[in-house]
Amino acid sequence: MNKTKYMMLFLGIVVGMVAFLRYWWLFIAICLFFMSYLYKEKNLKRLNNHQKRRAQIFLWTGTIVAVILLGELGVHATERLDAKVSDYMTAYKNKDKPDPKVLAQQKKEKERQDKEQKQKDLSNQLINLWKEYAKDKSPVIDIAVYDMQSNQEFQYTNQHEQPLIPTASVIKVSVLTALLHKHQEEQTELSELEIKSAENMIKSSDNNATTYLIDNYLDKATSIQALFDTLEMNDSTYNYHWGQTTTTAKDQIKLLKNVFMPSDYLIDSEREYIQKLMSEVDIDQAWGVGAGSSHVALKNGWLTDTNDCVINSIGQVMNGDKKYLIAVFTNHDQTMAEGKQIIEQLTKITSDILFQQ
Repeated sequence: MNKTKYMMLFLGIVVGMVAFLRYWWLFIAICLFFMSYLYKEKNLKRLNNHQKRRAQIFLWTGTIVAVILLGELGVHATERLDAKVSDYMTAYKNKDKPDPKVLAQQKKEKERQDKEQKQKDLSNQLINLWKEYAKDKSPVIDIAVYDMQSNQEFQYTNQHEQPLIPTASVIKVSVLTALLHKHQEEQTELSELEIKSAENMIKSSDNNATTYLIDNYLDKATSIQALFDTLEMNDSTYNYHWGQTTTTAKDQIKLLKNVFMPSDYLIDSEREYIQKLMSEVDIDQAWGVGAGSSHVALKNGWLTDTNDCVINSIGQVMNGDKKYLIAVFTNHDQTMAEGKQIIEQLTKITSDILFQQ
């Protein structure tokens, strides 16, 4: 009997030692079991049969309850330990690996820097080519371009300060824009006479049609200056001799954005109407920025009363799905031909660069 006891005790200790690191709770339970067993064997001899049965029931019940409770605690503790060990091992294995979130942020930052550098390089390339072309030209030159793919704007003037140049007939796009906006606010439609005047004004650059619309429908130009103010064309000032209204190429890009891009100032049908008229100008009106592509929507302006000419051109130039807005203004040209050539060469340079991107 004693030999059996000690063998069982030895077996329990061995099992407990083997499982101690992971199943420590089982080790404790086994120890409790054998302790209760030894206690029972020692003390049951002193009891009568009835007391022995009660003691056995008590000891076995207590042992089972203890094992269950310890088992539950042990499982919970083991799971926590396993989780910590797993975290530690994962951290150890990945100690030399960068955090995926950090990698994603670094990638995003590099893409942003690459994009900025690409835009900077493009801007430098385009402006340097404009500058190279304009370096031996005596007329005042002011050019602004907005690339509708990259949302990047470029601007150059060969003057030390921003020149203010008369719009000439380029203002006619502003006149039509203000007219359509006024009807939108009043919730009215263009009359047949307004439609005819608008078409003649844009397609044929009819001055009489322009004066008629300004005097009769635009509060003698109050609406045009309001247009400049609303669109933040801060360097544009209306002149009652409307062809002498002064502006900048950059301000005209602001106007063109509201004509060729979604706008709060014009609804889509109004923008499409202006675009349609600008793409249907008379053949003798298709010079200027029209040199940039066979697909253009434009409006030109010129003042040639003296040998001191003003030649301007604004519009959208397209090549497939690539588009850009452009405004080129020149002043103090010796001839109209000189101004035309400057505008057309600058536009060709622009198309060569932007349509290759």
